[in-house]
Amino acid sequence: MGNIIDRQLFLLKRDEEFFNKNKEDFINFFIKEISNQNSALFDEGELKEFAKKVYYFLFMKQKSNKTLLKNYLFSFKKEGVDIGSLFLNILIFMQERYIPYLKDEKKDLAQSLEGFIYLFKKSIKALQSLSLVVKDDEKENKIENSYKNGSISEIFEKAKEAGKRVKLLNFYRGIPIENEADILECDENMVVLRTSALQEMAMKLSNRVFIEKEDIFPQTVKAEIEVVNFMNNSVVIKNPRYYFESNFKNKLENLKVEPKFPQSVKIGKNLRIFKGWIFNISLKNISLMSEEDICQKFENLNIELCLDKDDYKCVNLQMRVEDKYLRNGYYNYIGTLILDKEGEKKIYEFIQRRKDEAVLELREELEYYMV
Repeated sequence: MGNIIDRQLFLLKRDEEFFNKNKEDFINFFIKEISNQNSALFDEGELKEFAKKVYYFLFMKQKSNKTLLKNYLFSFKKEGVDIGSLFLNILIFMQERYIPYLKDEKKDLAQSLEGFIYLFKKSIKALQSLSLVVKDDEKENKIENSYKNGSISEIFEKAKEAGKRVKLLNFYRGIPIENEADILECDENMVVLRTSALQEMAMKLSNRVFIEKEDIFPQTVKAEIEVVNFMNNSVVIKNPRYYFESNFKNKLENLKVEPKFPQSVKIGKNLRIFKGWIFNISLKNISLMSEEDICQKFENLNIELCLDKDDYKCVNLQMRVEDKYLRNGYYNYIGTLILDKEGEKKIYEFIQRRKDEAVLELREELEYYMV
């Protein structure tokens, strides 16, 4: 067994080029397989992110978020996706590409395939262990919350019959807007909800809504907006499906606010001052843009940010640039803030003011529709 494990690790290193080259084909095949079994359930962008994590887990031995994998498996099972068939087809798909690669590279076919299949089976066994946890969860759910079992439309119907309210979530300029909603009607194609006017306005502007799982759904649900009726406080949503973005919880905890208009800042680097604008900011992160190519990734920048309209109450910050790219003629810098206690306090106050301004803007928008 030890020799096989050694070969498995050796293959990952030796054939790294193969595994990197076939990543995109794997992702596209994975999405196609899920869509063939249930084309309406999952958002393709979210599936793509999950497929990447599965690929890294299977063939690059990167650590994965087990809770995220478990949630996906749970929802796949709920909607009738055959997990066993899915991974069998994936094995065949990758093996069909690996054999020609081995022949072209004149590598030992028998031993390489043995190590490859062992690698795959070992990873699948780890995923199957999560499936067993999912089964245990399902048994518990059937006892405690029988209305949670079934497709999304069935869960809506059972929650409606049980008099359950759902919790809605939208983001406006990065600010979370949350309210409960009554389920008025539901079928396979749409759901009619009644909620607050402020939530309706946020839904209309973003043209989508998140429905938090609470004790109703196994996972957060995402849907598009079909109709908003401000006269009777009702909203028709369509295409509800499970939402699995791994940074979703972090987005709520590490609140990034977006100024109504790009807010100017002074950026300092190597004794030079550049003009820039803030896209969004939180207590941990900041996103800037500038016409200037100021620095490279993983370098630090000094930032002077004025915290009010009069431009006299300013704070000096440092950021470490984690990512940089050029878009539409502007350089974008995304990074981590380096704050002392005083800087953290000022940024917190800045964020709170932006939250108040965002809610006020929403109310002003609402007045226009309510006239």
